[in-house]
Amino acid sequence: TRLGLSPPQRSLLTWLMTNLFVGAETFHHGDAHGADREAVGIVRRNSRARIVSHPAGVDPLQRNRDIVAACDVLIAAPDQDVERLRSGTWATVRAARARGIPIVMLPRWMVVAATIEEDHPCRREERRRR
Repeated sequence: TRLGLSPPQRSLLTWLMTNLFVGAETFHHGDAHGADREAVGIVRRNSRARIVSHPAGVDPLQRNRDIVAACDVLIAAPDQDVERLRSGTWATVRAARARGIPIVMLPRWMVVAATIEEDHPCRREERRRR
């Protein structure tokens, strides 16, 4: 989102990169002003992941599909917690859903907890430990 990350989204992304995705090898982003660039700063400060930029170019929807094709998990930080049709972030979320990519949604406001899809590898590992 051009609005940038909200304070809860910044906190959650920092926590994710220092705890859950500490071993992430790459971080793909859309190279947009706002949330994408803020996320890059958080990843640089809290991870050794290689950062891969996907600039919009001619077709931003293709860029979104390219990001989804390159990721094992999608971290989404939309500017609204309700899905919208005319939103690049939500278009990327829909593309990830269609491909069965696990999605971690970072709610914009009133955060209690981030959601991790039930079949995400970290959840499977958690169940194995029990």
